Amino acid sequence: MKLRRRLTDTERKQLGAPSLRLFASIDLEGSTAFKQTLANRQNRTWLSVVLNFVDTFEQSYWQHIGTQALDVAKTTSPKQPRLWKILGDELVFAMEIKRPVDAAIYIDALAAAIKEWNRLVLAQRKNPPALPERPLLVKGAAWLAGFPVNNAVLPIAGNHHDYIGPSMDTGFRLARLASPRRLALAVELAWLLLDLDSSRQIEFAGRTRELKGVAADSGYPQLWIEVAASEYHAKEHQVLKQRRCDLPGADLRDLCASFIRDFGVPPDLPHIPGDKTYTPPPGYQESLRGAHEDLATRYLPLLTPAEIKVDKKTKAVLPDALMATMEAELKDAARPSPPSPGKENV
Repeated sequence: MKLRRRLTDTERKQLGAPSLRLFASIDLEGSTAFKQTLANRQNRTWLSVVLNFVDTFEQSYWQHIGTQALDVAKTTSPKQPRLWKILGDELVFAMEIKRPVDAAIYIDALAAAIKEWNRLVLAQRKNPPALPERPLLVKGAAWLAGFPVNNAVLPIAGNHHDYIGPSMDTGFRLARLASPRRLALAVELAWLLLDLDSSRQIEFAGRTRELKGVAADSGYPQLWIEVAASEYHAKEHQVLKQRRCDLPGADLRDLCASFIRDFGVPPDLPHIPGDKTYTPPPGYQESLRGAHEDLATRYLPLLTPAEIKVDKKTKAVLPDALMATMEAELKDAARPSPPSPGKENV
């Protein structure tokens, strides 16, 4: 992976364009132990399992996005999620949030895709086929990240982008709280979903210190959407739900907001560029200007073919900066020289 150091004006503007993105990490549960048990077999059964996961989950996710957009949100589908990275047997998707409802569509579709996958795995375990394609359950985590303030987009050779920043660090650590039955949510994502619909069922189990380095190790809220892939899982969740005191959605939303304000993880409540409801926090425009100045300093200009000028006599390629310098020198040379001191004009 090579970081590009020269960008066109258009590319620099794209990196500096304000955006809110949703990231989703999907991982195979118990894959390390599974591969270890098959490490000495020449047929590489474990490789077929991983490749099947990589090939089919993305398609399933996209199909569920279309279904959720029509059946739940009664709106058009957002753009197809981009498979940003494959980290071993982990898939990481990146999606831009253009409308508040996009976040709900992506998350509901993700929960449905996980549920569908895990149902098939459990069915195969009950009645195992000769060659099971999906012997492993999947688990997921999702978070939000704003750019270019607080986080940054890196231009990679080959027209790729990488994403870095504190929100990304928190998101990848969030996967530790995920399980096949728990779609783990970052606190800012849970807040946005509950602000959209306070009746949405999001589970909360206090804070945990498992996310090292996040919120100064003071504990991070355990928030998730229950994904029941079997009849027993659904019944068990219902029984346990009746035994505990549920926190109303509006109260849980306010709790998430309090955590963000008190601990600064992330620094502010999420905002959606261009949306009148989820507006930027105070001081955002100043931070945005600072990010743009940093981009202009960090990445040298790269002219497009339309911006490159050619000397008519020598046919040499002359960048705009060189052309401007030469034009200034020619103008200075054409100006009449000032009179020498002590002499009168004739």
